[in-house]
This record gives sequence, structure tokens and C-alpha cells, in this order.
Amino acid sequence: MDYMTLREAAEKWGVTPRRVNYYCAGGRIPGAAKMLLFDDSKGCCETD
Repeated sequence: MDYMTLREAAEKWGVTPRRVNYYCAGGRIPGAAKMLLFDDSKGCCETD
């Protein structure tokens, strides 16, 4: 399955990423799902 980020969708549709977020939150984009992605190599989620 292919995924599209908020930024990619905004560029494709000619709107702002915030507007795409509103569409997702309002259920106006069928099949949209919120996903959390991070890069393990950067250690962004590590704690001391």
C-alpha cells in the first residue's frame, strides 16, 4: 500500500498541510489514517 504525507497531499491538491489535517480529522478523506513514523537511527525517541 502506498502512503502520502500531509505535505505531499497538500502539494498535490494545492492546499496547505493544515487544511489536509482538517480534512483528515473531519473524515473527509476516505481511508485516511494517522501514523507516527520516526527514524530509529537518530534516536529521537530514546530516554536517558
